[in-house]
Amino acid sequence: MFGRFRHQPADPGGPPDLLALPPVPVGHPLGLAAVPPDLLGAYLRHPVAEIGPLDMLGPEATGFIGNAVRKRLRDGGVGAPGLEPGEIVAGQNAARIARLRAQGMPEEQIRQIQAMIAAKAAEHQASGWTVRFANDTYVSVHPQAHGGEGTAFDAMRERYRWEHTRAGAQERHENLFAFAIVQVRNAPYESYHDGGALTAGGRTHDVAVRSAGLHSNHFTEILAGLAAVTLRVLGS
Repeated sequence: MFGRFRHQPADPGGPPDLLALPPVPVGHPLGLAAVPPDLLGAYLRHPVAEIGPLDMLGPEATGFIGNAVRKRLRDGGVGAPGLEPGEIVAGQNAARIARLRAQGMPEEQIRQIQAMIAAKAAEHQASGWTVRFANDTYVSVHPQAHGGEGTAFDAMRERYRWEHTRAGAQERHENLFAFAIVQVRNAPYESYHDGGALTAGGRTHDVAVRSAGLHSNHFTEILAGLAAVTLRVLGS
């Protein structure tokens, strides 16, 4: 959370016009990954280098310390592109197979274990997307079915409503370390953010967008735009 106070350099293009959604492939099986990076970057006014499945490190951290740890992991090759299915670091699958063989496990059982790990990895990566910007910062995007139990959007919206009751305002006043939920007023979809994460709700899907390392004075608008494009692609 401490990353919220860093000075961020301004983007040359200024804040994105959130209501000027670009034409995107609605309903495409690749989801957000079907959107050309140049098109997304032009809309966000923040250059995008790559859009891919959620990487094996999972959702992005929203705090300064967590973001620093993730950067060190990435610099060390953890979760790098080109790894075998289910790997976090290069050679992990080979080392596992060698260890299981040394323990005397039958080859058929080893293949079953590898298949199960690959299936779980594919399920994880299909649950969202990782967006890498041209300055090598990252944002994770995680969609959920609208109205599903315990969605991040519902939780943040309820928190926002609570903070605008008398009891909620008093609680926030007494807790100096609490960060208020803010509604993004100029977004195409109902959107809320708490400084590191942003959620938006559509007709069929909700989406949670997370980042701590995004260097921009228009941090919130970029996250809101990314959420809006995702919901549009999903036909929401």
